Amino acid sequence: MKHNRLLLLVLLSLSLNLFSQTVQLRSGSFQPGANVRKESIDSFNKMAARTDGQAFAAIQFSRIPTAAEQKLLLSNGIQLLDYLPPNSYTVSIKGDVPLNILRASGAKAVFQLSPRQKMQDYFAKGVIPSWAVKIQGTVDVWISFPKTVSSGTVISKLKEANVDILSEDHKQYNVLALRIAAGRIAEIAALPFVEYIQPAPPEDKPLNYNSRVGSRATALNASIANGGRGLNGEGVVIGVGDNADIQAHADFTGRFVNRNPSPFNAHGVHVTGTIAGAGNIDERYRGYAPKSTIISQAYSGVLDNAATYVNDYDMVITNNSYGNIIDCEYHGTYDLYSRIMDQQAFDLPNLLHVFSAGNSGSSTCAPYPQGFHTVLGSYQTAKNVI
Repeated sequence: MKHNRLLLLVLLSLSLNLFSQTVQLRSGSFQPGANVRKESIDSFNKMAARTDGQAFAAIQFSRIPTAAEQKLLLSNGIQLLDYLPPNSYTVSIKGDVPLNILRASGAKAVFQLSPRQKMQDYFAKGVIPSWAVKIQGTVDVWISFPKTVSSGTVISKLKEANVDILSEDHKQYNVLALRIAAGRIAEIAALPFVEYIQPAPPEDKPLNYNSRVGSRATALNASIANGGRGLNGEGVVIGVGDNADIQAHADFTGRFVNRNPSPFNAHGVHVTGTIAGAGNIDERYRGYAPKSTIISQAYSGVLDNAATYVNDYDMVITNNSYGNIIDCEYHGTYDLYSRIMDQQAFDLPNLLHVFSAGNSGSSTCAPYPQGFHTVLGSYQTAKNVI
C-alpha cells in the first residue's frame, strides 16, 4: 500500500510538472519543447525575422526571473514584454540571443508564436463576426504591436504590405485598426511585429436600468450636522460616456463640459442624472453627486480622450453604461480594449473607470447555470476597472 501511495505521488508530481509547462494563450494552450541548447539558439539567431533590428519571440523560464536576472537579460538585448502564464514572457531581442545568459536566467524554451497563436481560436478557424465586415470580402481588425517598436515603423511596414489603416486613435497603446482582405488574416498575423490580431469591436450599445433609493445616497448627500456624510461631488470632475447631449436639461446647468455630438436621448440623460442630476426639476431624482462637474462624451470617446480630460479638467472618474459585444460567447473575454484600459491605469494613475456589468444577469450561457458567465467582455473585463 505504501508503494502504491508513493507511485501515486510520483505520478501526481510528474503530471503537475507537465501541466506547469503548458503555456496559456487566447487561442488555447500548448507545451513548448525545452530547446535552450546551442544548435536551437544558433538556428533562431540565423532565421528569426527582425523589425528595427529586433526579433520578437517568447521565452519560458523554470520560474519567474528575479529582478537581477531581468536586468541581466536586458543588458544583453532581451527585454521582457508581456507575461504569458506560466513563467513565460513575450520578448524583444536585439542582436543574437546569448546561450549562456539564457541558461543563467533559468530559461527553458525560446519560441515564436504562430499566426494561429496570435488570435482567438474562432478567428483562427475563419469565423468572422458580422460586425467586423463593413465591405464584402474584407474584415476590419485591430492589431497590437510591441512597445519597443514605434507606431511610425509599424504603419510604414503595413503600408508596404498594402494594408488599409482605418484608425490610429489608439497607437499610443500600441493598437491600430486595419481593413484587410478576409483571406489575409493569417498573413497579417505572421508579420513579426504583430503581437495579436482580433476582429475590430462593434459600435457601443447602451446599458442601464434603475438606481438611487436602495443605496442610501440621501444619507451620503446629507450634511454631517444632519447625520449624513456631506458627500455631494463638489470639486469632483466626472466623465460620462453615453448617447445624449444633456445641455438642454435644467439639472446640469453650469456644471458640464459638452463634448457629445449625440442628440438629446433618454438613456444618456437618465445615466447622467443618476450620477449628477441636481434635482432642480424634482428633488426626489437628484443624482449621487449633485454638485460634481460632468464632461459629457459619446460612449467610449470619454476613454479615448481620457488623457486630455485629465490634463485639462482634472477628471478623476468615468462612468460607462455601455458595452460592445453582447453575446455569451464573448462574455468575460479579455481583448485589446481591455488591455488599453489596463494600460491607462498605469498612464493615468489618478483616474478610475467604472463600467456597467451588462444587462445579461438573467441569461443562461451554456454550460454555466443561469446568471453565471454573464459579465460582458472587452471594456468590462479589464483588470483595473470597476
